[in-house]
Amino acid sequence: MKMIATLFFVFAFASPAFGGLFSKCPTPPTAPAGADIAKIAGRWYEIARPTKASENGLTCVTCDVTPRKDGNFNITNLGTKPDGSKAGEYGLAKRTSSQVLLNIYSLTVKLPFPIGFNIAYTDYDNYLVAYTCLGIPPIYTVKHGWILSRNNTISADKLTELTDLLFTKYGVSRDETEFTTQKDCKYWPVPQ
Repeated sequence: MKMIATLFFVFAFASPAFGGLFSKCPTPPTAPAGADIAKIAGRWYEIARPTKASENGLTCVTCDVTPRKDGNFNITNLGTKPDGSKAGEYGLAKRTSSQVLLNIYSLTVKLPFPIGFNIAYTDYDNYLVAYTCLGIPPIYTVKHGWILSRNNTISADKLTELTDLLFTKYGVSRDETEFTTQKDCKYWPVPQ
């Protein structure tokens, strides 16, 4: 038990600027009238991501959300490594009772628990802002955010609006968010 407490203490203070220490997860978004999580199906282009995401170093990252017969979704994240080869991650997104929350189960990295993927803001046709919050609130939390677009670019005004929402309302750190290069891309097809 002492070892676990020591590791927790070291981990907490190893985070950048101690941002996650004694913090809580943001209040999950309320589903607006007409919200329908099925509308997220299709291809999205990653515009912004956590600096510690497994996609680090990748360019031309896409996220394909494919409906399953059971009502859930397959998630396929594909990108290009610096050497030009393909990188991929796969997951299962299970529906919850909320139209703005999916429980993501990684099929690439085996985790003993799902990750709650909160859809903070979307119009389904152009952009999607999402975040995760992991930890033991209020002792320690880590918040990560993503901005996705149906196109591989997004206007500067819209990007400013969406990043401000992510940083201000949902507490995602600017220092732990990076923008994904979507220039001169050859996009990978979703494996069948």
